[in-house]
Amino acid sequence: MKSSVMGSLEFQFPQLGFLQNLSKPHPRCSSMVTCGLRGGPRKPLWRKSVLSSETIQVVHSLKLAKSSTSRLQQVFSGRLSRLLKADLLDTLAELHRQNELDLALKVLGLPICAQGRVVSTGSALVL
Repeated sequence: MKSSVMGSLEFQFPQLGFLQNLSKPHPRCSSMVTCGLRGGPRKPLWRKSVLSSETIQVVHSLKLAKSSTSRLQQVFSGRLSRLLKADLLDTLAELHRQNELDLALKVLGLPICAQGRVVSTGSALVL
C-alpha cells in the first residue's frame, strides 16, 4: 500500500529539473485564434478620407462662382491657389463626384506655384 501511494505522488508531482521523462507524451492544447473581421464583409483597402474644411470651402466657392468668369478668377487666385497638393486632389475628386466636370477641368488646368515660381499645371498631379 505504501508503494501505491508513493507511485501516485510521483505521478502528481513530476520530477523538476532540466531533464524530463520524454517517453510520456504531453497532451497538447489546440487553441484556435481568430483574427480580423471574424467572417464579416471585408472593408475596402482604400478608405474614403474626410475632406478638409479648406477643400469644402473651395468646392462651395467654385460652385457659387461658376456663372461668372470674374468671380471664378477671384476664387482661383484667392482660395484655390493656397491649397495643398492633397487638398487640390481632393477638390478634383469632389468636383468629379458632384458631376461638376467643367469646373474640374478648369481646376486641372490651374498652374501650381511653389515658392513664387510656376512648377507645373494641375494636370501633372494626375497620373
